[in-house]
Amino acid sequence: LVSFKASSSAEKLVKHPSSPLPGRTLREYLALPLDQYSLLDPRWITRCPDAADLFTLKVPLQDIIGLPLEPQIQVRVDIDTANNQVVFYADKFVLGDPRFDANFSVTMTSCLRYKPVPEVSARVVPDFWRVTGRAAQQQQQQQQPASTSGRCFYTHVPRLVRRAGATASELTAMNLDKSGVLQAVLQERYKGDPLGLLGELQYAFVAFVFGQSLDGFMQWKSLLLMLLGCEHAALHTHQAAFVEVLRVLRAQLAASLSAPAAAAAAAGRSAGSAESQQAQLQASMFGSTLIEELLPDSFLKKALGGFFEMLVENTSHVSSDMMSEAQALKQLLRSSLRWEFDMQVIGADDDEMDEEGPVIVDTSEPYAL
Repeated sequence: LVSFKASSSAEKLVKHPSSPLPGRTLREYLALPLDQYSLLDPRWITRCPDAADLFTLKVPLQDIIGLPLEPQIQVRVDIDTANNQVVFYADKFVLGDPRFDANFSVTMTSCLRYKPVPEVSARVVPDFWRVTGRAAQQQQQQQQPASTSGRCFYTHVPRLVRRAGATASELTAMNLDKSGVLQAVLQERYKGDPLGLLGELQYAFVAFVFGQSLDGFMQWKSLLLMLLGCEHAALHTHQAAFVEVLRVLRAQLAASLSAPAAAAAAAGRSAGSAESQQAQLQASMFGSTLIEELLPDSFLKKALGGFFEMLVENTSHVSSDMMSEAQALKQLLRSSLRWEFDMQVIGADDDEMDEEGPVIVDTSEPYAL
């Protein structure tokens, strides 16, 4: 279960005209009865016949992006004239497909409030508004329990290994094989357990695809570049964990690419099974545009090419499980993106992987990991 929470507030100073027309003040506007609310576009907003304070917002995705879904959210409006405010509540949400509605829930509260400001000079107004706003915020924080919502703080993944006293050749060797970076990250954040880092890889991907988070994509990319740049860890110290890394990556790509057979192939289901159909619908609904625009000619092609080549060069140290997962991932990428890895490392002439190219280091500068 993944839960996303967000909160925000804003204030705007509005000056009333010296002689406002009857019924045109903010106080009177917020006190308007519900039957005078304008629906703007009835295709999007409608009144609920069962209750006067309920409105339904529909988003016709078929007309907007060609997706055969119509998400709906029901909003209850509460006019609070005593406090000069209107409060909007929403806790009923459907995505438009019964197979997914049970997995989604939305709870929203929005308040539109009018706070009169005494007649003061223009110079004093900003200070007054700042002070009253801070006081109101402190009062709200005292009344509400502490919230754990906010931005995600991911593990820092250093791009380069920098260690004091290391020679230029030692620094080059450490940066060609990211196993040292991986081990340092595991010891610092996960007590040496690579499965904890694998969980972060999965969470970053979910935040990227479902939450459309750029931070999630950047962390997903950083973790994959580090993991796919490991040789000693993949072949020796953490080979079992790397089998899981390949399995997770294959599932992520299959669930996000729009190729109809991709999701079914990863799930190991036949094309006509119920599980396959649900996986295909998920693939068409979430992330297909994002993934397909980011993956072709991207960092992942070069990183996987180097990782697969490393496995081929060290076949005697590669387990059957590792080789099986690598072949399954190759097959998925071949069928969905037409990537080929058996002839040569794809993207060897690309310029966009300069960050993974040779590094010139200043041996006189102290380095620390």
